[in-house]
Amino acid sequence: MGAYRFPELAPGPLRDLKLELHELHAFAAAPSLREMAEAVECSHDKIHKLFTSAALPADGDLLFRLAGWLALRGTRPRFVDDDGENAFYEQLEDKWRAAQRYASLPPMPASPAASVPRGRQRRSRPRTVTSQGASDQPDSAQAPRKGVDLSDLDLLPDPQRSKAVIIGSGTFDDPHLPDLASAVTDAHRMTQALTDSNAGAFLPERTETLIDPSDPGQILNSVERACQTEDTVLLYFVGHGLVTPRGELTLPTRASTPDLQSSSLRWDHVRSLFAESPALRSIVIIDSCYSGTAMQMKGTVDGTFRFDAAESRSLTAMLTSTSSYGVSFENHEGSVFTNALLGLLTQGDPKLGKYLTVEEIHRGLLNWARREGMPLPQRYQQGHGALALARNPAHEPLDDTLDNREQTPLDRFA
Repeated sequence: MGAYRFPELAPGPLRDLKLELHELHAFAAAPSLREMAEAVECSHDKIHKLFTSAALPADGDLLFRLAGWLALRGTRPRFVDDDGENAFYEQLEDKWRAAQRYASLPPMPASPAASVPRGRQRRSRPRTVTSQGASDQPDSAQAPRKGVDLSDLDLLPDPQRSKAVIIGSGTFDDPHLPDLASAVTDAHRMTQALTDSNAGAFLPERTETLIDPSDPGQILNSVERACQTEDTVLLYFVGHGLVTPRGELTLPTRASTPDLQSSSLRWDHVRSLFAESPALRSIVIIDSCYSGTAMQMKGTVDGTFRFDAAESRSLTAMLTSTSSYGVSFENHEGSVFTNALLGLLTQGDPKLGKYLTVEEIHRGLLNWARREGMPLPQRYQQGHGALALARNPAHEPLDDTLDNREQTPLDRFA
């Protein structure tokens, strides 16, 4: 087995400890359960629980023995002398003690989406009443009146100032990279959904669809052009995903060779283009094996894309089909993740608001993945507010006032 399911944990020391163990396993060329069990002299089940359980490891000694063994394997061992060994175990012990303290605290939700309030909740609107019985606040501070159009909340991209790049990489010259015929279909379907005149948020003439790009340069040229837009830039990729020995995500194109890293598109190069983009909002959707690695790479969580705190609408969002150590699946309809995403975009959900925000989409995909036993999609977001990819085709407003309806997507971010 090359990878193990990463436990569903809230950000914190315990998650950091588990992430360290998974990274050691990846850098050690992903040894099997049998190899690890024989090396540290314990059962397969204990090793499996170390990787997949959301609880603090019950056997700290076993964790340290396994981590030390993994650290010496692979092409880039973590230490080669006594000084390096001492530093490695000191850092690991710091993470272990922090996780112990964290485990004694009350549990937190594993995903930001899990803590979203549901039901009919009214936001308080403080009012100061004068002696004449009228509010002394200006009209702009009063409760919204009948007929307020939720589109004024500016959740959707500005179509004239936004661009999208849709990439389906499914044909490969190297026999070690099996063709993905569904990638082409998925890319075309995604383009159609995002540019649909009734629900989509992007214009066809400002959306570029790349099918079976020949090399990384072709993708980078398209992404760089799209990143020059002002409001929102979106990138969607479906295809294979590879991870280098250093843990970097690469996306193969037609001429790529698995053994030649430079032949595939390095995610770090794409990240740099987004970081330099003047676009106010950025969205990336990656449907590939190990796609969650894009969130773990240096620079991703602490400022992957441009983020200007002075801009109240600045926003960066990323959705991936799986975690850093998970694989993506396909069936006769195509990629199961993309198919579920397209289902939300084209059919909608009557339980959601008028717009399908990135947060709402992720919550819907999480429910689908848990129900179907699929890898859990990952979401990263930095910045203010919410951003929608489409109007909700199944939306049925309860009332035409904001006071007497379920929360809108923007209410959840207020």
